Amino acid sequence: MQRKQFKDDLIILKRFTINENDILVNAFGRFSGKIQLKAKGSKKILSKFTGRLEPLSIISAEIYDSGKSYTLTNANLKFCPLGIQESNYETYELSQKICGILNRFLPFEEPNAKIFHLIERIAEQYTIEQNINKTEIFFLTKFLEFSGFLPSFSFCHDCHEKFDQNPFTNSDLIFICPKCLPNSNNSNINHEFQEVNLNTLKLLNYITTCKKPADLRPLKIPVNNNDQARLILNRLTNHLSS
Repeated sequence: MQRKQFKDDLIILKRFTINENDILVNAFGRFSGKIQLKAKGSKKILSKFTGRLEPLSIISAEIYDSGKSYTLTNANLKFCPLGIQESNYETYELSQKICGILNRFLPFEEPNAKIFHLIERIAEQYTIEQNINKTEIFFLTKFLEFSGFLPSFSFCHDCHEKFDQNPFTNSDLIFICPKCLPNSNNSNINHEFQEVNLNTLKLLNYITTCKKPADLRPLKIPVNNNDQARLILNRLTNHLSS
């Protein structure tokens, strides 16, 4: 492979210290997908990378491809969450969760324009006053949707009819209407079903139509439905690795 220098926008996901001067960075590129880069001299006091390689930061990067590895040669900051995180610890936790999920589940060198744009939209709404719960639910829903792992929240898995009562779900996140539940005991799927509030599924369906976290503001959803939605989404996310 011919050695080359190229440019890409990167979302910083995780950093690894490799010696007293250098770090390795896992980043998600707009065109490159997830890649690992070496940032030489980034731990020096006067490094040109200072403040640019924090998790969830978005940088305009110049990258050298040796054919065997990538080296970050220059970085211009487009977005940094540090100031907001210092004022709001919940925002810091959300940043860590978003980066952790992206770092864990995104494959190397497979671009996904929808997921990259999703993080850009979240960054645009990143403020001290943001609703952390709704931003988290929005991210999880959209990430699962763009990863092709979002089930139907409207129709029964067995009879395919639209829900008109509170459905039930099992540990495999299969949603079943009350009339199909007795027959589901004869199938090979997990039998430990729990009832799900229909408003929770309406919330999840609604989020799939939203373009950015701010779109959620006009929707008034009880806290318990937000909590149940987040629990379902977290379980779905964990299923990506199973």
